[in-house]
Amino acid sequence: MDGGTGASQSAVPTQGRPDRPHRETAKHALVSNLLEGSFVKGSAETGEANFVESPAGRFSRVAIAGTVVEKKSTDEGIEIIVADGTGEIAVRPASDSASTALQGLNKGGGALIIGKVKETRERFLLAEIARSLGVEWNEVHALRARLSRRFK
Repeated sequence: MDGGTGASQSAVPTQGRPDRPHRETAKHALVSNLLEGSFVKGSAETGEANFVESPAGRFSRVAIAGTVVEKKSTDEGIEIIVADGTGEIAVRPASDSASTALQGLNKGGGALIIGKVKETRERFLLAEIARSLGVEWNEVHALRARLSRRFK
């Protein structure tokens, strides 16, 4: 009996399923949190992801909001630069759908980016999700990022 909810009793949770890897929850972050901290390379053996250790916390998968200040095509594809008032960071797509989403963002417009922190010659975000966002939401996101550090 499903209690009238329509849910199946044999539902399998997504965590721990071999066909779906565990995905870390994205943390609200400011660009400065990602740039000022030290980058720690994860381990494929233990499954630990790359992360940035900063005074504001440990960041691996993040959500940032800011203004698209630059948009360019590179040998690897599209790249945008997002600024949130605390710094600027490059954003590159993690997939074809993320590439399409980044192409849909306009220079001067607001953007919400969810992705993983990476570092090669520079620190950047590998975008999994990119959405247009009204620039008025940048301050709301910044407040969320600051408050989440206060109550951890």
